[in-house]
Amino acid sequence: MKKLNRRDFMKLTAGSGCAVATGLGCSQSAFAGSLKLEEGGKDFSPKTGKEREAIPTACWQCVTRDSMIGYVEDGRLVKLEGHP
Repeated sequence: MKKLNRRDFMKLTAGSGCAVATGLGCSQSAFAGSLKLEEGGKDFSPKTGKEREAIPTACWQCVTRDSMIGYVEDGRLVKLEGHP
């Protein structure tokens, strides 16, 4: 195995930073089914395309009681996200 020197480390870091900044390697499928403002804030399943039911709730893990939205599909909770 080749020993990593400072110059190679800097090249690798710069290349990785450029890839992250330009979004290389990221796919849009990661955002499939997320809230769509053009759809009126509705959430849809990326597999079936059915609309998910949004249920407001709260997280009780600490004293702040953060508000959340739970999304239910076919009677099962499939997604949680923060609600500002």
